[in-house]
Amino acid sequence: MDEKLKHPCKFCKKVFEYKSNLDIHSRVHTKLKPYLCKTCGGSFSVKTNLEIHKRLHTGLRPYTCPLCYETFPQRSAITYHLAIHKDYRPHKCKFCVKSFILKNSLEEHTRVHTGEKPYVCGKCNFACSQKNTLKRHLNRKKPCN
Repeated sequence: MDEKLKHPCKFCKKVFEYKSNLDIHSRVHTKLKPYLCKTCGGSFSVKTNLEIHKRLHTGLRPYTCPLCYETFPQRSAITYHLAIHKDYRPHKCKFCVKSFILKNSLEEHTRVHTGEKPYVCGKCNFACSQKNTLKRHLNRKKPCN
């Protein structure tokens, strides 16, 4: 193991070079969200995510597409947007002809073929392949059995 990587996570096997990175990572496990939005009360585990969130309230959109001049609140959004302009879809499904801009979109799509359902309701037997489907299930008016 690289000597620089000396800060192990006590919850999983990840090891970090800097303690500050470990501290941020640990919030994934502890669900700690110490950064609060004063406007709406939203909470965030990373300060940068709070700063990006604040742009929803202020309307600040500092990133501009050089092709169509549409503006965006964060860098990742313009990167995705530019890929749409170029029809750049580097993540190809090994089961069918579909391809995706984002790797996580491919991973989610692949579950259609594999039948994997990693999102499980803690109250009933419901399992699904997409996180948003589980959220809809949990937020429905009819309670789980």
